[in-house]
Amino acid sequence: MVSSDNTRLMEEILPEVRTSRMDVEPFESKKIIDSLMRETGINRDAAEKVTKTVLRRIIQSNVQWLSGPQIREMCSSVLAEIGLLEARRRYTRIGMPLMDYEELLTQGIKENANQYNNPESIHSWAADRISAEYTLLRLLKEEQSKAHLQGDIHVHMLRYFDLRPFCQEWDLRMILKHGLPPCGWAHSAVSNPANHAMVAILHAAKWLGIVQGEFSLPYWEKVLIEENGILYWRDIGEVVEENLTILKKIYTFAFNPKTLRVERYPITGVYKHKCQEPFLKIQMEYGREITVTEHHSLFTIDNSDIVPVKGRDLQVGDYIVVPRKISYENEIESLNLIDLVFRNSSDPTKWYVRNVKKLLSQKQIEKLRQLDKWATQHLHNDSIPIEIFIKLGVDPKYSKQLRLGMARSPYEIPAQIQITEDFLFLLGIYVAEGSGSYKKFNISLGSHEHDLIMETKKVFHSIFGYSLKDRYPKETAIQLSLDSELFRDLFENVFKIGHGAHNKRIPFFVFKLQENYVRSFIRGYFLGDGHCRSTELTKKRIRNSASAKTASDLLKEDINFLLLRLGIVSSISRDKDINIISIYGKIYLDNFLLCFKPGDLNWISEDTQYTLSPIPLLIPTNHSGLKQNVGSALELNHIERGSINQKQRIR
Repeated sequence: MVSSDNTRLMEEILPEVRTSRMDVEPFESKKIIDSLMRETGINRDAAEKVTKTVLRRIIQSNVQWLSGPQIREMCSSVLAEIGLLEARRRYTRIGMPLMDYEELLTQGIKENANQYNNPESIHSWAADRISAEYTLLRLLKEEQSKAHLQGDIHVHMLRYFDLRPFCQEWDLRMILKHGLPPCGWAHSAVSNPANHAMVAILHAAKWLGIVQGEFSLPYWEKVLIEENGILYWRDIGEVVEENLTILKKIYTFAFNPKTLRVERYPITGVYKHKCQEPFLKIQMEYGREITVTEHHSLFTIDNSDIVPVKGRDLQVGDYIVVPRKISYENEIESLNLIDLVFRNSSDPTKWYVRNVKKLLSQKQIEKLRQLDKWATQHLHNDSIPIEIFIKLGVDPKYSKQLRLGMARSPYEIPAQIQITEDFLFLLGIYVAEGSGSYKKFNISLGSHEHDLIMETKKVFHSIFGYSLKDRYPKETAIQLSLDSELFRDLFENVFKIGHGAHNKRIPFFVFKLQENYVRSFIRGYFLGDGHCRSTELTKKRIRNSASAKTASDLLKEDINFLLLRLGIVSSISRDKDINIISIYGKIYLDNFLLCFKPGDLNWISEDTQYTLSPIPLLIPTNHSGLKQNVGSALELNHIERGSINQKQRIR
């Protein structure tokens, strides 16, 4: 190990190091180890092996002074020797030889006759070399860099690749077929498809001028990311920062203009830069919003064709393409809680795997004795710490026979939970009305909700084998609770529901379940935290609606996504610090009611006094020839018509 006494003695006889920050520090091998792990992603054992080899070489070479770049070069050499070529590529230093820089000082560069040999040009040439080298080493794949260097392809203006896209390729067939978009917009150029080659070339040149620029979102804009099978709403800036050095296997969702569907795509590259233009916040009729740069492309409808449009070219009332339904389904039959607890628990050291002794082979028992000095006691109690159990390599197929518990806790749960409609209903109830505190697990319901209380208690007992206790904090409320740190940690951390109303979200595995399970979750959530309202003209309520309120911004996005899985478009609004998720219109409400059992709701989706209600609620008045005659065409009353005529597609 590099941290041994011998290594410390070796460090003491080594000279001080002149760092890249132009200061001098004592030699510390720990800094080399940390740097290797942070910059290359190799594990600690490999980093210590490289550092130990470099230490020996420095001593053998009897150098009188050391520099940071010198140590980095030696580390890169050792990485290459032991076969870690990708790590060497990430750890190398970019720059230029002294002789090359001196040639710039004396001779300059002859490739551009308009650039004279002066101090500004010399600085520019040196920076160009560094930027080009960075692009080849970090931004392009190995095969792409090799193809450029060998002349098979050419990346034009390589020096600008790291800061801004200088050259891009676009398929011109759309321009040749449909003309220069956006065709027919009052605030844009209009041009039909070209009939002559010269006009087609001019269209191509103008189109390239239209689309050049930035295609970025601000750091804080939320994007939906799938990593390791788990969906997260993440700040795009965080995703980019995490993947600049090493791109993980991550996915997101994007609109496919060919299939007209929102589809899952792998992320093939990330990029960040300073924005030199103002951001635009685009708000849509259903409460959705997005912040983009002026040049960021969205999709709009033009003469029945879906075409790209820059953010700055949108006007109030324009359509933009957003999903009405998202297809995202995966077959999951059960949850292996052993893995989930180990990864997600706030303190996995408190968790134990029980009923395990009969499943262990003699070899695994011997390994247990090597790993833990308390192995004999664990075997006697038939209870092994989950961190140790993971290392024993027990076949996951035995999970059904195992139980999980916490130290000094009377409660146990199955190590494998089946995905059922009852389980999803319980999760929905907890997301809506559940809470936790130190060693407390609670579900709070109204004391008048007798059927919901009985069903919740019955489902919890059928899954976990324990009865929830009744507590009455006030006359109008009942708490179904257990004095259990196990269940609090399970729901808040292992299932990632979160602690506190502002941090609630849907468990990550719910998003990809089959539709019947998704509907069971929606049923539980809305029975716990939803409201159904009927038409009441005296309160200016012009139609029936179903809604739910949440203080959590993440949960708002999660519920919206889950409803889209079912083909239900919700409307999102905000009242003070509370997000309101509402569902309007007979089509969406009828779909929504399919989530519930007979007797859950004494309510219908639409009153029969109106022949037809507009779907969606906020119909734009400046498109599709609707204008003021929309009322008579759809047989609306004057209140509905007045409300509609005040709304526009983009506001």
